[in-house]
Amino acid sequence: MFPLSKLNLRTPMKKCLCILWLFFFSFSLPNLHAQPYKVSIITSVFNGDDFIEAFLEDTIRQSIFPQAELILVNANSPGNEEPIIMKYAAKYPNIKYLRLKSDPGLFAVYNFAIKQASADLIAIATLDNRRNPAALEREVQTLQNHPAIDLIYQDYILSLVPNEVWENHHGYAISVPEYLPERMNLCLPGPQPVWRKNMHTKYGWFDENYKYSGDWELWCRAASMGAVYKKDPGYSGIYYQNPTGLKLSKIDEQKVQERQKENQRIITRYQSNWKVPPEAQKIQNRQLGASGYGTHIFPLATVLAHTKGPILEVGTGDYSTPLLHALCSKNERFILSVDTYQVWLNFFLDLSKPWHQFKYIAPDDYASLEFQGPGKRWSVVFVDGAPAERRIEDIKRLRDQTDIFVLHDVEDPLYGYQPLISSFTYHYLYDRYLPHTMVVSDKIDVSQFFK
Repeated sequence: MFPLSKLNLRTPMKKCLCILWLFFFSFSLPNLHAQPYKVSIITSVFNGDDFIEAFLEDTIRQSIFPQAELILVNANSPGNEEPIIMKYAAKYPNIKYLRLKSDPGLFAVYNFAIKQASADLIAIATLDNRRNPAALEREVQTLQNHPAIDLIYQDYILSLVPNEVWENHHGYAISVPEYLPERMNLCLPGPQPVWRKNMHTKYGWFDENYKYSGDWELWCRAASMGAVYKKDPGYSGIYYQNPTGLKLSKIDEQKVQERQKENQRIITRYQSNWKVPPEAQKIQNRQLGASGYGTHIFPLATVLAHTKGPILEVGTGDYSTPLLHALCSKNERFILSVDTYQVWLNFFLDLSKPWHQFKYIAPDDYASLEFQGPGKRWSVVFVDGAPAERRIEDIKRLRDQTDIFVLHDVEDPLYGYQPLISSFTYHYLYDRYLPHTMVVSDKIDVSQFFK
């Protein structure tokens, strides 16, 4: 370093030359304090006015944020997110904000953002979801310690309340199965994975022809080509079940059909890798082709909040089974979850408790669902099982010993709910989202629960 003590700074000209010399000299040196980012967090900004500030606050409080870069891509949003973003970008140099002239679609935005990323690891963060402040750092550390792993994921919390924080949320835990290639039919790895950027070199980019299911398509494609995924302990964050988002959009027949077509393309291409019995796969394919996941959540949770007593779940599910478990855990309210497909039932056995029991029943075994002994009744029976023709038979057999039925897919003629459900005294139809859910009872005015 040139000794400043030898400079003669007595005249204005010399002072000016000295300042210029120091300026250029400082830029010629390497930035000795700069460290490469450990992870690039990519985010699409579109119609996010209600979420943007809470999202930014949640991101900057992540334990790894000082070693991360946040890449926000504004896809020509009609919203007014930009002033808020600029306020944070001015304060945090690791926030990179880019604006596109037009909206190229969600997965084109993701591809663009990944190409701007300087870190070797990528994490998606959507504006309406929130992260466990310590989770991302843990996932990054796991990937750094295990170079053979391409992607990592965790369980998560599903919430119906917007802009919750990790320390004070009202959601319930979703247990994502441990990774096996044949389990990709379960939409692994969930909503908040972290993966290596070089996955895109090896397995390709998000397919920009997809509007809704491009992430699932990429994960299935990479898995079929040998990518290694790992489930890490803990919870990644909060997944907000957004009523105006892609997964639970307002009823729009064109969007429903587009989403069904996308999922069917994925199923057709990759289901040979899924070791699922044909009948079970048929049921799962119907679920994946639906317009939204977990459309029974609101009515089912509402009924549970207004009732006490044992619950029978006829047909386990990715949303219903963890929901029932979470809502009943505090008071250890009894649940019996049954299914006619053992392979599918096995995915949920890690939730087994003395108060939450699981049972395989043969498709023609009805007696196992009935309470044995006088005076015992099911408080709530949730019907969402297979085979299709069994649903009506279950309702008939259980009607005299059940207070309330919650019935999924009631608009689908495949299940033949009509005219049986019309014979119940009380009804409440939740038809905001497809598939529809109906709550029926012979004794209780269930419509009062929803006022």
